[in-house]
Amino acid sequence: MYIYEYDRDRNNIFYIAVETRVGVKRHFHNCMELIYVLDGDAIAHIDGETYHLSAGQLCAVSCFSTHYYENLRNGQYMVCLVPRRYFREFESIFNVNSFRDPIVDDIGDKPFLSTLRIMENIVHSRNVFGEPMQTMTERYRETQLHFLSSYLVNLLINHCGLHERHRISSLVADAVRIIENNFRDDLTTADICKKMGCYQKTLAHHFKKTMNVSIISYIERTRALEAARLLNTNPKMTVETVMLESGFKSNRSFLRHFKNIYGCTPTEYKNHRSGHGNSGGGGNDKGDP
Repeated sequence: MYIYEYDRDRNNIFYIAVETRVGVKRHFHNCMELIYVLDGDAIAHIDGETYHLSAGQLCAVSCFSTHYYENLRNGQYMVCLVPRRYFREFESIFNVNSFRDPIVDDIGDKPFLSTLRIMENIVHSRNVFGEPMQTMTERYRETQLHFLSSYLVNLLINHCGLHERHRISSLVADAVRIIENNFRDDLTTADICKKMGCYQKTLAHHFKKTMNVSIISYIERTRALEAARLLNTNPKMTVETVMLESGFKSNRSFLRHFKNIYGCTPTEYKNHRSGHGNSGGGGNDKGDP
């Protein structure tokens, strides 16, 4: 059975690090997973297909693709997890599609490894040459990661190709597509079922079984992730505008769901990202809508 890694998606954090092994747990998630083999050998199982991984190859696992790995020998694997907010312009593509040929031979000047190395530098507050940057702001980091992620995803789409994903229930995939495209509206389970032409009980059952969260919880989570994205990329946008733009209809709901995911209020989050405050408890909520 494949498990939806809700906690990983909830954290919504760009992750990149070199590890000695790759994950063996059967799972899927709503972020893109990239494994670059610097040294080592592994078997990748992606959406029911099996691929061999060796040095100089990149494995690209798209959103909602079921996958796990077998380690043939320990080595050095660069693991990169890219939340959807870093490639919003392509997100609708991955609601129903996966990479057709997910293994890339990074030959020649190794453009994929070079891009990942730059991402690694940015995450660790270094410039493109690997030199420390004492004045790197969170805003700069987010902007650069968004640009590089979009560039990399575009390369992968053109290099790997796409095909329709079949492993995840089509009902669930269609529901996620509708949510991702309409979460800013006053969306309910009934609305989704009307668009899909199915019974609420049937969709609710399959969605909960696959995603391990209810449809409403997933909608609110998606809105909170969008709010965080807006706070990261639009420093002049007020918290109240962020609330409305991300689909929340009430202050109370916005604060509750945002704090449930990020552990702080939107204002505290904004201040922390701007370098003027700390996230988490101890703040005051007067600046929130």
